[in-house]
Parts: sequence; C-alpha cells; structure tokens
Amino acid sequence: MMLLPPSSASAERLEVEKHYTELDLGCESYSDGVDWPAIRDELRAFLRDPSTTRASLDDLLKLARQHPASDCYIGLCCLAYLSILAMAPENTASALEKTSFGSASMREQIPLAYWDTIASGWPIFGLLELLAVKLDDDAKSGYVPRPDFLDHCCDYLDSERETAYQGMVQAHVEADTVVPASASLRYLAEAPARCSWGKATAYFALTERLLVAPTARARQAAKDMMALGEAQLELCARGRNVSV
Repeated sequence: MMLLPPSSASAERLEVEKHYTELDLGCESYSDGVDWPAIRDELRAFLRDPSTTRASLDDLLKLARQHPASDCYIGLCCLAYLSILAMAPENTASALEKTSFGSASMREQIPLAYWDTIASGWPIFGLLELLAVKLDDDAKSGYVPRPDFLDHCCDYLDSERETAYQGMVQAHVEADTVVPASASLRYLAEAPARCSWGKATAYFALTERLLVAPTARARQAAKDMMALGEAQLELCARGRNVSV
C-alpha cells in the first residue's frame, strides 16, 4: 500500500502556490472532485467504533493510493495515516521510518497549532492514537521491533512523582473523567526545568479542564495551555513525529 509521499506533486504545489492561511481547513469549499466533508465524516464514524468493518473504508484506502491532487492537506494526511493503519505489521515501522509521517514533526506535516488543527474538524489525532496502539501491539506480538525514534526518551518514569501523575491521568482517562486542575498544577510546580511528556500531558489536562467552563476567558486560557503542551512535544524531540 502506497503512502502520500512528502515530495508528491500536490505537496509541491501547496508549498509553491499557497500558504496554509489561504486554505479552507475544513475542505468544504473545494471542487477538486473529492467529497472531503464526506470523507471527514466517515473517518470520524470509523474512530467512534474502529472494530466495526466498514466497506467505505476500502474506498478511502483506494483514494489514498491515487494520491489526489488537492489543497486539502489535512485530509490528505488523514488518508495517509489511515493507510498506515491498514498495513501489515512488517510494513508499518518501515513506512514510518522512511516517510515524513514518522520522521517529520507534526508542525512540518501540518503547519498549524494543535488548537487550529482540532478546530478544522479533521480527526487526525484520533488516527494517531490508533496508530500508537497499533505500533505497541505489533511490537508486543513480536512482528517488528518498535522503531528507535519512537522510544520513551522523555518519560522519566524512574521518578516516583512522574509515575504517580501518569497513573492518576491514566485512571481518569479510563474512567472518562477530567483530571483535577489542582493535581496538574501541583505536578507542574514540582517538575524540573526540562521538557517531558509528563509536562505536555499536564498542560493538555489543564486544557481539557478549562474547556469545561463556558467562558471566553477560560477558552483563551485553554488555548494557551494547549500551546504550552505542544511546545513541550516539539522541544523534547525535534524533527520527530512524537504524536505516535
């Protein structure tokens, strides 16, 4: 199964002809022969229940192999990650190592803040979450070793403070509840002055907590917290797609 290569004609055209701020991020206004809103909706439906077999996914994978020429670069990235999810285990790690989807940072792939990427409506982070699970499952099954660039360089789980916060966050994720702001703030106050996945997680947890309050001030604060979390990820592993 082929991926959308970083040097594809569509990518070159985007770089030369248009800046991302000129584009319709939701891809609802394009007349390039591709029904991007329908593709976005189908991807979101798939993520709500990934275990369900959907005939329409075959059409999306077929479209991904065709490398459609389009300005909908977030949609193109989503199709590429869907293609990786559909790969045999022995091909997945190689695809990530040899293409920009594993070796380039998220900002290089999509030149937007995480906040704006989420606001576009495209479920790229949901696809990345599934891909991370797939990589772990493939490694545990012994199909392929986990790629070196996906190591846990910034976990610092040898620290009792780090493991305690990680365990608390995991418990809230499993219970589908919001991490208390006091816990995240306490963790950040005690954390060393270094980038870490834990600090990124704390900022994102604060983002979620602030979004509970339906005020303009809380929304702006949430946006600021997300930017701080994104900065942690970028600083910890430059030139890598740490999202997977």
